[in-house]
Amino acid sequence: MQKRKFLSVTALLLVLVMLAACGTTAPEATTAAAATTAAAATTAAAATTAAPEATTAAAAEEPAEREFYSFEQFNSYANYMGIQGGYYGQIIKELFNIEINIISPIVAGTGETLYQTRTAAGALGESIIQRTAPMIDCANEGFLLDLTPYLPNYPNLLKLSTAYETFAKNYDPDAIMVLPGRVSSLPMDEPAGNGIDVENAPFMRYDWYLDIGAPKINDIDHLFEVVAEMVEAHPTNADGQQTWGFSLFPDWDYALVHCVATMLTGVEGYSGGAGYIWNATPDHENPVNMLDDDSPYYKMIKRYNTAFRRGIVDIDSATQNWDTLVAKTQVEQRVAYAWFNFLATSVFNRINLDERPPFAMVPLETMSPHAGGYSPFGLEGTYYAIGKEAKYPERILEFYDWVASDEGRLIWAGLIEGLTYEMVDGAPVLTQFALDPDPDKRAPEHLGGGSWRDGGQRLNFELVHGNDNVDLLNGYSRNSNLWPSTIASNDNEYNIKWREMFDAEGPLDYLRKTGKMSVTPGNDFASPSDPSDIQTIRAQITTQVQNATWRMIYAETDEEFDSIWADMKGRLDDFGFQELMAYDETIFAMRKEAIGPLVKALQ
Repeated sequence: MQKRKFLSVTALLLVLVMLAACGTTAPEATTAAAATTAAAATTAAAATTAAPEATTAAAAEEPAEREFYSFEQFNSYANYMGIQGGYYGQIIKELFNIEINIISPIVAGTGETLYQTRTAAGALGESIIQRTAPMIDCANEGFLLDLTPYLPNYPNLLKLSTAYETFAKNYDPDAIMVLPGRVSSLPMDEPAGNGIDVENAPFMRYDWYLDIGAPKINDIDHLFEVVAEMVEAHPTNADGQQTWGFSLFPDWDYALVHCVATMLTGVEGYSGGAGYIWNATPDHENPVNMLDDDSPYYKMIKRYNTAFRRGIVDIDSATQNWDTLVAKTQVEQRVAYAWFNFLATSVFNRINLDERPPFAMVPLETMSPHAGGYSPFGLEGTYYAIGKEAKYPERILEFYDWVASDEGRLIWAGLIEGLTYEMVDGAPVLTQFALDPDPDKRAPEHLGGGSWRDGGQRLNFELVHGNDNVDLLNGYSRNSNLWPSTIASNDNEYNIKWREMFDAEGPLDYLRKTGKMSVTPGNDFASPSDPSDIQTIRAQITTQVQNATWRMIYAETDEEFDSIWADMKGRLDDFGFQELMAYDETIFAMRKEAIGPLVKALQ
């Protein structure tokens, strides 16, 4: 296995060429019917090319003629476990006669244990979506199917070749084992967010913020004070339930407790680098050990503990899951601060104020929220693969190819022409059905009926970034929040006040104007898989850090808080902490060598 991976001169040139190419005019208008016909012709032509015989045979059959195929997907990114149902399940059943049974370690609550148990049994899943390190391990241990002979038959996947061929250098340049996700052709120094909003930024109940006089927030300590004021002004919801400033959850914890680390990323501009060594700047010139005494991580735990003793941290934080947090934030309306813009309803989206509370980014004078840039190599270190035991790998690949297609990308977002959007004067416009904020609205019977809200895709991680343009939409983004018609129709009392208050069209526009955002450009660096001894050490250290963090958040006194930290730090060396840090420092140096020149080239 190739253990080291650096950004080559060729890759850097490719990056700059792609940047120069961005900003070209949208593709010429293409009618939906013409696009569908062209796509069908392309698929038919692809089925005749040389590749495994089963692929050609499967493509020649109509879905109804094929054997029904239900396969398990091990998906470390999914917040749902079980059969993909709803309208999305109905559509893929009609198109491919398949059914996906999602196995989610997040929902199972066993994390790494579920992965270890399944790989020890010799198979992880027929379909797999997971992060870099375990995916490389699976490739090296023979769990994954080599996709190289299959890919010529799948035109939409072939468009991602820069991403998967580059990543293949991590294990075997002659074999394509994985398909990087969220691949993008947008500018690599632009934050790859969710349209008008950004994922990592202070995001809070905007109505409560206005109720306390909309104070200018200086820094992160002042932010905690402002959130406390908001809760003190609104101690209960409409049903008399206690409200919280911060409600945390452990589902996404890895090396650090996620909600603590997210605050660092979203406000102070740090970003994950290598294990416990984080970046303070995009060029990786300022590494920070998050487990040093008085580190940013330590200070953030301290802030949460102070907030807990003040009574504004949800007492269920250590034991509740993501779904419970979403319900408390959106439905019960009991939470003042949201970790991500997708956790709550932004004032820049269409919002029914009788059903959902308004949330918005409220900037800090000193903030520098971090974001990764768009990347032709994929984002977030998460990938698609197929397990070697897959009964019909070509049918899974056919589904993957559709996920990367224009039609698949639109349906992924619930965009179905004639139902949720229409083309008006060459531009997409949401229908009344799409704009109806009723959380109980039902899908049409021909799509299986049932709850529309619960019927969408549950895979949660796509192959092409949601903000990229779509030919079927005449070059508009698949993200309907970026459509001019949607922006105009989403005006409400809160986003109008927000624009006046911060003199910007939206959060992303504000961060651009003020130069407050920290962006790591999209890049092709992938950390090598940990050696087995480092894996063992990291797992043990992770357990110690997570347990100590949660106990510190709930500490009743300063003495108890300090004692837990000191006890945890005192035991780390017994688990090999110094060896782990030496390894992480080596990986951080590799990241710096790969990404630093790219940052400078794009400045």
